Amino acid sequence: QFVRQGWVSLAVGELTSFRPHAAYITATAQHGGRAMLGTPGVLLNYHGGRPFPGPPTSDDLRAGEKIAWNMRLMYNGDSALIPEMHWQYRDLDTENLDRALSFEARSMRFMYRHVIPPIPSVNKNLQNSLGAFYMRATMAGDLTGTEILAFFDRDDTQPRKGWVYIPQLRRSQSLRSFPPSETMFGSDILPDDFLGYVGRIIDMGWRYLGSTYVLLPLYRYDKIVVTEMQANRSDYRFTHFHGKGLCFPNITWQLRYAHIVEGHPSLDDYPISKRYMYVDAQTYYPALIRIYDDKDRFWKLAINGIAHPNSHIPINHETGAPIIDSASVIDVINRRCTTVQLLVQINIDDIKVQDFDPADLGSGRRRRR
Repeated sequence: QFVRQGWVSLAVGELTSFRPHAAYITATAQHGGRAMLGTPGVLLNYHGGRPFPGPPTSDDLRAGEKIAWNMRLMYNGDSALIPEMHWQYRDLDTENLDRALSFEARSMRFMYRHVIPPIPSVNKNLQNSLGAFYMRATMAGDLTGTEILAFFDRDDTQPRKGWVYIPQLRRSQSLRSFPPSETMFGSDILPDDFLGYVGRIIDMGWRYLGSTYVLLPLYRYDKIVVTEMQANRSDYRFTHFHGKGLCFPNITWQLRYAHIVEGHPSLDDYPISKRYMYVDAQTYYPALIRIYDDKDRFWKLAINGIAHPNSHIPINHETGAPIIDSASVIDVINRRCTTVQLLVQINIDDIKVQDFDPADLGSGRRRRR
């Protein structure tokens, strides 16, 4: 659609295998096929690897839900450090930069770990969670110092568990206190659509629409256009953006086999009517997401740019993890976009469970890198 309208030209790159880490493949061979769906939001008999390794079929009424669990438990490393993440809010029609913010972040998987000891689980999983994500605004004007800590529960039927520390108030608020319609830091990004789909599986009704070949934003980092902006402590330059409003990552796209899933929210106050997710069949990363508003109008396109680990910075070589390297959410109704440039480092030994202690929010005790 955007290509036909002249908003962007897509460069097609050579097809590259994004084969997961050998340990994840081994775990899939050992345990694949044992996992079963229980009641919505419950996964039974899962022990590691890809829970549903077989191809989805149209006669399986829960095929979409199985794809959602494959996304949730895809291999993207046992830990990740994001020392720099830069957001730009732009006007789609004028290219004007309305706001720029910078963050740092980290994540860790507590259960079903495959590569970095302890395997398969950490010893002190006090939140009984699959893993956690922490993010802090480092240069964001009046938002500087804001912190987000979110846990991904092993039982998806449980309420969201997480907090936002607001420095102006000197206190934390539960993630559940924010309405689903509130975007992240006033951007175009709904929390559930941050760098993929991170909402609860139980909050959506999942329908498998079929599989086909489609151009997806998977690429070799060493073959794309980068900016002059270099990371502070790494020999890395951030991905460039081009096209209408400078809203599209200037990358190469690959013709990939993808599963198409339609998600309908089950919550009454949810701001969207449906999502169409184009899920790469090899990685199970939702690389493209079409989002429709509550009036069933096409509202936003989420582009999640995935770099091959062996084409990225040396620390990511041979990790087998798809590297989220660029992202954009384009709001075609309100004529704006949010672009994201980020440096991701996979399987960092120095990330510990104590980095995700809710008691440290706002205390300044959290380790800086």
